[in-house]
Amino acid sequence: MQNETKLFDVKLYPVELPKAVEIVLQKLKYKNGEYFCFINVHLLMESQKDEDLKRILNSSSGNFPDGMGIALALKSLGYKFKGRVRGVDFMLNMCNYAEKNNLKVFLYGNTEEILTSLKARLEIFFPKIKIDF
Repeated sequence: MQNETKLFDVKLYPVELPKAVEIVLQKLKYKNGEYFCFINVHLLMESQKDEDLKRILNSSSGNFPDGMGIALALKSLGYKFKGRVRGVDFMLNMCNYAEKNNLKVFLYGNTEEILTSLKARLEIFFPKIKIDF
């Protein structure tokens, strides 16, 4: 498994999208209710002012470099990987995996109207996917 590092005292996996998916799939099989975060510069800077936010990020099962600023910072520290792990790209990869492996996806957040719209859009790309919220 890829080693984590810290940037401004927040743990991060210095990886690209395929490795992030692999890391999550490894943890998924244990079904421990784990969570992952996608960090951009704004979120990292907010965690410097908010200890609760920093605790939440560091209590996650892993954090990925969502923004290019974070990816570039990690690369400047010598980590070698391509691109970043955009949350949207990650979600689409996981939906593809869920559809192929007959797994249910649970959407959380925002309003029921937004979740219904997101579910409908995902079902266009993944017609056999099972989605709940």
